[in-house]
Amino acid sequence: MAKENDPFKCLRCIYCFIQFGLLGWQVQVVKEWQWHWENRELPATGAIDQYQARFPGLYARYTETPETRKINALYAIVLICVGLTIIHLPNSIAMLYGCNKSFPNWIFPWFFTSIPLIILCTVYSVLWWSGDIFAEQLTFSVFEFIISLAANVFI
Repeated sequence: MAKENDPFKCLRCIYCFIQFGLLGWQVQVVKEWQWHWENRELPATGAIDQYQARFPGLYARYTETPETRKINALYAIVLICVGLTIIHLPNSIAMLYGCNKSFPNWIFPWFFTSIPLIILCTVYSVLWWSGDIFAEQLTFSVFEFIISLAANVFI
């Protein structure tokens, strides 16, 4: 099969656009969970003392619940994934150009975004899976992980 007749040559670019949509939706969902858990936060002493009144974030690290820490980690991971996806799209286009013109130097930068995307999507899926939240967010994070592997490794 000739290079110009390959039906999978634009699949990685299409994958980037699918990932934009999925990760954008995940940012919104994780942000809603952050707001949900932040409304239930209590000071470590159970009451607001004079230092807490003057410095509202003074006991914030001590009063974080495990759910809040987990949601904050998920939010950081999904923002990093969105940033990597923005960089991954031009790298995928450069890789396609390098494959068509036989420029191996245009292919290598693609690995610097695809490998972290696969690892971070795996961590994101495992974090969703390890919690008590079994909803469509878990389903779509696992789906995103699977298409991440399919588009970046197997094709």
